[in-house]
Amino acid sequence: MNDNAVPLFERLIATMEPTNAALDDDCVEGVLMLANQFLLDCVKNRCAKFLLANSRKSAITKFRLAHQCGITAMKKQLLDAMNRSDFDIAGPNYMIALFDYNKMDRYAINELDERHKQLFATSPQ
Repeated sequence: MNDNAVPLFERLIATMEPTNAALDDDCVEGVLMLANQFLLDCVKNRCAKFLLANSRKSAITKFRLAHQCGITAMKKQLLDAMNRSDFDIAGPNYMIALFDYNKMDRYAINELDERHKQLFATSPQ
């Protein structure tokens, strides 16, 4: 069993009513994955709202989480809002981006590739 499993499960429970504990960037991924696994849509929705409104995680990370949990509307919103800087994986973003790309399936990668092409397309001369 993972050393973080018990505290993470406790955090998941605390996120539900009536406690409604606040989410943060340190816990949101684990809580979202558990909420998705146990079909807790109320917690899943809170996590999605937090990621869209308050999280400092990268757009690529948020997209990966939305894809992994089947949150289609969130994926579309993130893709539509992505700009060129969201695809910058240089410097401190490199390892995080590499981790995210390695956790995505080919369908998610293809969706990101399409958005990348839209943003970086050059007009013919």
